[in-house]
Amino acid sequence: MTLKTSKDQNPKKKVEMKDLILRAALKSFFKNGYDGTNLRLVASHVGIVAPSIYNYFKNKQDLLFSCLELELISLVEKTKNAIAPHNNDPKAQLAAYIRAQISFNFERHGLDTAYARLHKLGTLQNNINSLQASAVRKVERAQLDLLRSILKDGSDNNIFDIDYLTPTAFAVLGVIENISVWFDPKQQLGLKGVTDHAIRMAYRLVGCKFSP
Repeated sequence: MTLKTSKDQNPKKKVEMKDLILRAALKSFFKNGYDGTNLRLVASHVGIVAPSIYNYFKNKQDLLFSCLELELISLVEKTKNAIAPHNNDPKAQLAAYIRAQISFNFERHGLDTAYARLHKLGTLQNNINSLQASAVRKVERAQLDLLRSILKDGSDNNIFDIDYLTPTAFAVLGVIENISVWFDPKQQLGLKGVTDHAIRMAYRLVGCKFSP
């Protein structure tokens, strides 16, 4: 493999290289943790020398922050696109929201490791500074606000039976995030089975029936 630097790259190539670095680093951070991620190895995966990473990111912490931000923004965008076709149908939007979150993790990490990623995400955030953490929380709130909006719409239209909006939103998120507690890849439940189970549980929380 020919090693490259950022010199003489046109703007498009620089953007592409930055994206490659982010995706290679993201995999390493989730697999090996912050301390276990070696920038030299990350660089080798994208065909550059390790010092060239500093042409794109200030340091390892900045790289981690950019990875977390990319991951969460991608999730928000995927969720928005998933719920958009179901305007004025909160029940369908809630199902689409859950499917988007689960499929996002599956596509990136595989069914047997996707849910461990949710817990790793919180651990990795301990390695960024307060300003970076604030920016990450802002994106996380955007994802939560999407869910809150769906639940409020359903409640206002008597589709959902919800007493307290925010606690219910966190309970629904808990259904998704706590799948790792009971999920066993050896049972081969599959992506659809996992997703349907999560939707069924969420529907119970908001007081409506599940239809596969």
